[in-house]
This record gives sequence, structure tokens and C-alpha cells, in this order.
Amino acid sequence: MEIELQSKSHVSATREMDAKSMDSDERDRAQLMRLGKRPVLKRTYGFMSILGFTTTILVTWEGVLLVFDIGLVNGGPAGMIYMYLFAWLGAWCTFASLCELASMAPISSGQYYWVAMLSPPSCQRFLSYLTGWMTTVGWQALVASTGYISGTLIQTLVIITVPGYEATSWQGTLIIFAVLLFGFAINTAARRLLPTLEGPVLCIHILAFFGVLVPLCVLSSKRDSSEVWALFINQGGWSTQGLSTMIGLLMSIFLFTGVDGAIHMSEEIRNAAVVVPRSIMASMGINGAFGFGILLAALYATANIDDTLASPAGEAGYPFLDILQKGIGSLRGAVAMGSIITFMQTFGNVADMAAASRMWWSFARDKAVPGWRFFVKLDSRTSLPVRCILFTIVVSALLSLINIGSSTAFNDVVSLVTSGYYSSYLMASGLLLYRRLTGAISVPGADDSPYEPVNNVGRRLVWGPWRIPGVMGVLINAFSVVYLTVALFWSFWPSYYPVTPVNMNYNVLIIGAVLLFSVLYYIFHARKEYTGPIVETTAADI
Repeated sequence: MEIELQSKSHVSATREMDAKSMDSDERDRAQLMRLGKRPVLKRTYGFMSILGFTTTILVTWEGVLLVFDIGLVNGGPAGMIYMYLFAWLGAWCTFASLCELASMAPISSGQYYWVAMLSPPSCQRFLSYLTGWMTTVGWQALVASTGYISGTLIQTLVIITVPGYEATSWQGTLIIFAVLLFGFAINTAARRLLPTLEGPVLCIHILAFFGVLVPLCVLSSKRDSSEVWALFINQGGWSTQGLSTMIGLLMSIFLFTGVDGAIHMSEEIRNAAVVVPRSIMASMGINGAFGFGILLAALYATANIDDTLASPAGEAGYPFLDILQKGIGSLRGAVAMGSIITFMQTFGNVADMAAASRMWWSFARDKAVPGWRFFVKLDSRTSLPVRCILFTIVVSALLSLINIGSSTAFNDVVSLVTSGYYSSYLMASGLLLYRRLTGAISVPGADDSPYEPVNNVGRRLVWGPWRIPGVMGVLINAFSVVYLTVALFWSFWPSYYPVTPVNMNYNVLIIGAVLLFSVLYYIFHARKEYTGPIVETTAADI
């Protein structure tokens, strides 16, 4: 018995020494191989670069101004404030839950891998497959929507500075193409600059916030507080103010989508199990606070809501430019501020493109998409999924053509971002709550080997180094499930009543079509190839 205890003690000490003696590269390699994947991407991102990456994907304070008109129509100033706070809290709880999963399994596959990891064996393959398609659709739609916002914002800046210019939808679409090509160039030809540029872009994001906030607060005339904190507006034609305010929630929901881009870059991040959760939580704090600050400043500076919406900038969809112009009393100043926001939105599109291509590549790696053999191949010189980046460009360009026919129809693509993301978030968060309530996830012990395969289909579930323990973790996880359910429900509602073919939200039709395609593809082909996340490694490899 004494010999056995000594033997166990020796093994435990040996494993602890092995874990401590591993350098960061070896630790990252071992961690990914424990999840069943061979490292093939280069890890070029550290904490500051990935913090800049997640922050520029969110661009929350810039986004507040860009979608300002949605909240003004449904909810008004008071509705925008309270819905923003609700969405910020809900998003924080949601991403705190996802960060726990990202720490357990830091892998580019993200949500569909976690769903396979957490699901009961009887349905893990099908549920992970659907989750993967919802995540993929959300990311492809986000690249298209941020490209659309950048392109049309550039066109709006021309409208307010060049008298007599008549904007056309095809010109706006060509500008969108230029934005997408810029993103493609940064992600491929200038690939080495991307991690380096994230830090300076983060600084611009912070400095520009104060560059807009301070002049707006100092120079603009102020509305009375009762017209900001207590004024609800229902210009959508809905039967009750409460219904109108909940429909305005879509504005705030959209502002907090996409921060999981860091998750899909996990295989290119050093010490991803710790860095990814920390960067996401820091980004949620920075962006949430900045977004709330600029929201209040813009609401106090809005002299007349009807005039703002009826202005040339308001009719183009960006009434914040009129607010800036009247607030600081300078067209040139408003254009300069709008140009900075355009730059941040354009660079956000670059980050969106990187994350979307990694998601598509990961899904192809597990044989879940048509033509996966083509997409899974990396560029031999750069080790980047260039084919997936090109695919993302093509999809976004094709979606942008919708703008030529109808900008209203393209707005449904923006709604698709929310429903695609939030359905995948809900699936992963719900299963995490189920597993933690049943005690299926264990705390790693001193005897655990850094080389033991864990957190995979059929493997032992172990918490990562970043988690929220105890009752607090359960409450946060549970609230995220409630919030995601509410957000997903309202993402399918139109903005105006009565509903016509012009103002109808066709998001439910698009999502239905995607689900129908994915299910049919699964039944007739994918189920023969997709068996869940593929395990590429063996215990001997690790």
C-alpha cells in the first residue's frame, strides 16, 4: 500500500513538473491536440492585438450612432437607454458563458464544437451541424452588413458635402465592393500587418470616442432630462408603446454581436484559453461603457427628432451626421467625425472577414460544407485559409447586389446577423447550463495530465483556467439563456405596422431557407461525411 501511494505521488509530481516545464508554444500545441486537432495555423496574436481585434469588431460607440434611427423610431430616447442597458447586461452574461467554453476548448470551431462536446450522444451530431450553419450564416452576413454600412456611409458623407449629388444604389454597391477588396488585401497581401495594426486601431477607437464626445457635450444645446430619460416614442405604428420599445431592442442587440470573432481566431492566439476570455470581457466593458456614453451625448444633443430624421443624412439612414453638424455647429467637423467612424467601420470589416473565413475553414475541416476538400486547404506560403477568405468576399459581394434592387431588402441581411449569431449562442449556452446543473463538468486537479484528451465528444469535461464558479456562474448562465431567447424572438419582427411587402422583415424566410438547405444537405449527403468534430490526433501524438 505504501509503495502504491509513493507511486501515485511520484506520477502526480511528474505531471505537475511536465505542465510547469512546458513553454507557451508547447502548451498551446498540446492544448489543441487534446481537443483532437493538429496545429496548422501560426499563432501571431497576443492579448493586446486580440483585444484590438474584438474591440474593432464590436465598434459599439460608433455603432450606436450608425443605427441611431432604429431606436428613435421605435422606443425613442428613453426606450433606447433602457433597452441598451438590458442588452449590455444580457450580452455580458452571454459572453461570460461563452468565455467559459472558450477556456475549456479554445478552438476556431467555436459554438458548433462546444455543442457537440456538451450534447447528449443521441443528438450531438445533428445539433452541432445546425449550430455550425447558424454561426456560419451569421458571420457571412456580418461581413456583408459591415461592408454595406461602410459603403453607404461614405456615400452619405458625399451627399451632405457635395450639393446636387444624387446618390444611386449601384454607386453605393460599387463602394461596398471597394471596402470588401480593401479587407481582402489586408487579410492576404498585408496579412503580417493585421496583428500589428490592431493595437494602433484600438488607440484610434478610444481617442476618437473622446474626440466626438467632448465637442458634442461642450458645444451642443441640451435637451431637458425629462425629454431623454422619460420620453418614449412610437413612430412604427404599433398598438402599444411597450411593443414599439421591444422592437427597438434590435438596435442594441446588433451592437453587441460578433465579439466571438476572437473565439474563431483561437488557433492563432498565444495562450488562447486565458487570453480569449480576458480580451472578450475587457472589450465588453470598454465598448459597453463607451456606447452608453455616446448614446446619452447624442440623445441630449438631438434638438428635434422629426427634423433629424427628415434631414438629408437622416433620409440616407444616418441621422447622427445631422446631430453632429447641428451640435458642434460645423459641417466640416461633422464630416471629419463621420470619416473617423467610417474608418473604424471599414477596419471592423477587415476583422469580420478574418473571423468569418476561419469559421468557414473550421466547418470545412470537419467535412460539413459543400466542397470541403477545396476549402480546407491552406496557402502553402502563408498557412492562411485564403480560399475561405475569397469565398467570404464573393458571398458578401453577391449579398451586396441586393442593395441595387432594394435597400430595405438588404436590411434583412442585417437582421440575419442577429438571428444567426443568437441561435448559435443560445444552443451553446443552454447546453452549458444543462451540463453545469448536472455536475458533468469537473474542476481540473493536480493529478491531471496536460496531455490527456479532454473536452471532446465522448471525453471527460473539465473546466478551463477561466470560469465563474458556484451559484454566480449558474445565475449568469441562466440569465444569458433568457436574454438570448428574448433577443432571438424580437429579431424577426418588422419595424413598422401595418406590415407591407416593402417593410416586411424577411429574416424568418431567409433563416428558414438556410435551415431547409442545411437539413436537406445533411439528409442526402453531409450525414455520410459529417460525424461531428473530427479527431485528428491520438494519445500517442499528444
